[in-house]
Amino acid sequence: MAKKKVLFVELDVNRDVLPLVSGYLRAYACREPEVARCCEFEQLVEGLRTPRDELLSRLLAENAAIYAFNCSVWNMRLVRYLVGRLARMLPNAKLVLGVPQVDGHGEPPDLPALWTASPASSSSTRPSAR
Repeated sequence: MAKKKVLFVELDVNRDVLPLVSGYLRAYACREPEVARCCEFEQLVEGLRTPRDELLSRLLAENAAIYAFNCSVWNMRLVRYLVGRLARMLPNAKLVLGVPQVDGHGEPPDLPALWTASPASSSSTRPSAR
């Protein structure tokens, strides 16, 4: 079975920022044996000055099953642009948006279901930062 590609997308003011959030999420997700078996994780870290159409081309070229965006006040306009186009161009891809600042809101996600479900059985699980 081919592994599903999960791409963590971190768009920050400075491209040289350590992608801490995606590292934490990867480590947390891989605690679930089923997730570790069926997923491969990669990161795309870019600065906000990167032209948005260049970013879109790079995201499309990644051809991931799941795109996970780290959202912040300073990147939401760009994230909305990219997610809107990815949703139209890659209708089977899952798009996950999250923020590291949220604590104690929502229910913990069912990780095996979120990461391993086929596109046709996509759930509306709302991950929390727990």
